[in-house]
Amino acid sequence: MTSQTSEMAFEATVESMLVEGGWHEGDVVEWDVERALFPARVVMFLRAAQPELWGKLASQHGASLEAMVVDQLVKQLEIKGTLGILRQGFKFQGKTLQMAYFKPANKLNPDAVAQFELNELTVTRQVRCHPGKGDAVDMVFALNGVPVATCELKNPMTGQTWRNAIRQYKEDRDPNAPLLALRV
Repeated sequence: MTSQTSEMAFEATVESMLVEGGWHEGDVVEWDVERALFPARVVMFLRAAQPELWGKLASQHGASLEAMVVDQLVKQLEIKGTLGILRQGFKFQGKTLQMAYFKPANKLNPDAVAQFELNELTVTRQVRCHPGKGDAVDMVFALNGVPVATCELKNPMTGQTWRNAIRQYKEDRDPNAPLLALRV
């Protein structure tokens, strides 16, 4: 039986609070450790948010479209960074694919409100950060399949503090691992 003061119990509590607040529970099985994103969620968002454009691209590229789009997204994340991609989208075959929609200032444009509501925030526990290694971060926070933050939770009731989390990031994690590489 897991103690209520264990790190796993703390993770479960934080996750539960976020899910109750509107976040979605992520599935670590969907994680692509080498590309550092959730490809299925990326594709799901793009299909829902831009159905006409996705349909046109699907008629041109068929079954290979999903892999091609995800590959291009990964390349563009390296070039433009996560914030650049979330703010401006990325180019694929001359078309711009939006990876996020921001909250409109008012509700006068129902299309803008509907697009904003398509965004999906996920929290996923115990996500591997290093290809070929078993190391994992406690939590990954993602928007539409693109990670925006990671978290190492420490519980003072077990003798750990935020200093332990900093040490873990500095000494136990490879900063060049795809998940932890700085994509600004």
